[in-house]
Amino acid sequence: MVINKGFIMEVNQLIGVICVITSLLFFILEVFIYHTFYKKKFLLKNTAYKLILLLSILETAQQISQLAGGISSIIEKKLPIVLERFLGALLQTSFIVAILTTLFLTLNRFYIFYKSIIYNYVNQRLITKIAIGILISFYISLFVTYSFKDYGLQYNVDTCDWNYIMDADIPIPIYKFEYLFVLSTLLLCFCFYMLIFGRILLQRITMPSNNNRKLLNSSDFRLLIHVIFIFVYSVFVEVLWWYLEDWFPDSNFTRAILNYAWLIYCGMNTTLNIIIIKEIREEFFELITCNKCKRNIEGTVTPCVSVKQVKEKVIIK
Repeated sequence: MVINKGFIMEVNQLIGVICVITSLLFFILEVFIYHTFYKKKFLLKNTAYKLILLLSILETAQQISQLAGGISSIIEKKLPIVLERFLGALLQTSFIVAILTTLFLTLNRFYIFYKSIIYNYVNQRLITKIAIGILISFYISLFVTYSFKDYGLQYNVDTCDWNYIMDADIPIPIYKFEYLFVLSTLLLCFCFYMLIFGRILLQRITMPSNNNRKLLNSSDFRLLIHVIFIFVYSVFVEVLWWYLEDWFPDSNFTRAILNYAWLIYCGMNTTLNIIIIKEIREEFFELITCNKCKRNIEGTVTPCVSVKQVKEKVIIK
């Protein structure tokens, strides 16, 4: 019996180490995003880049809670109650608001492609201010709600996961709210991206005939891969949260795997943004390969990009 308990403790510590390493790796990527925007402040003239920066901030907030949970598993000590309430509220609120921010980013991309049609009917500045107000008020209200014990999250050292403080057999309304809000919001994102994709196809079809012109190119696929991957993975995690106990034995290891899947989601947007967005991707490769240093040594002049050019660009390339 003692051996089994010791083995479980060692496994929990290993899981904690894996979570801490993963969180730190995501932290590095997120810091790189901040570095890119600090260096290229002109990018923030574009609303889409502001939303991307906000997503990175929200993911950093989630990683703080996940990192604290991993450390708690390593030292085999429960988090102080006040700190646990704060980190649980920070994690869950940032997760849900990040989903809403993803919707606003999708709407921004939709506006870019349909600007010629809806420009006269949409006041972009007013909508941007309304969106900011919604995000701030939504974040504050959710954070306050999740700070209460009956609606909050706790970190279980034995199962190495964040979970609701509730009776598993009687889900509280806010748990259902999360499930419905996340899935419906991501479904809206998916529908808008399908409309964007349809717009791209229509523009390509109506373009003058060209033998070298492709109906679809790599940028079109990258545009869809981002939202499809996020949508499918989010649905997968949400479904597991609801039906995990019906499909698999209820064990500590199973819950730890599910929490790790959530941890991966907490850094997924940042990772995909580095892969997909040209300006960020180029800066990333320059940093890790020291190309910029080589150019400076060789006396190569880097061409400047005007703010106007950035505004006119579609952020997915």
